[in-house]
Amino acid sequence: MHLQRILVIENNTLIGAIIECVLAREKNMAVTGITPQNEIELLQEVWSLQPHVILIDQDSRLTTPTRLLSRFHNMPELKIITISLHENSFMVYSKKKHSAAYLTDLATAVQDNSLQEFTFRRQPAPLRWDFLPLGAEPVDLS
Repeated sequence: MHLQRILVIENNTLIGAIIECVLAREKNMAVTGITPQNEIELLQEVWSLQPHVILIDQDSRLTTPTRLLSRFHNMPELKIITISLHENSFMVYSKKKHSAAYLTDLATAVQDNSLQEFTFRRQPAPLRWDFLPLGAEPVDLS
């Protein structure tokens, strides 16, 4: 199985650590988190790590997905996923918007190369910050 290099860029270290933890549970992912101070530092890290997927906050002031894709046009497998915790959604560089019911849905988005068959288990709901054993289904406590 192909090991995917995932780069999590987050200015909030707690949120970044949670996302890293969720994705690191997947067997075929090598997850690295960074908190760059500026765009130059971010670009140096991307060049150094050569990730397949970059996760970045949708409201990041460091850069935009378009800038990243144009700077690294020589990385054909590069996928940018912007995350909006406020809207419970994320965008893939192809500009397709997907609602996320659980943080583990990010792992599905990272792994799925086509995103054409990307579906969720149930209707979109607020992102849940609980950690479940692999394969366990969340319980609705409402």
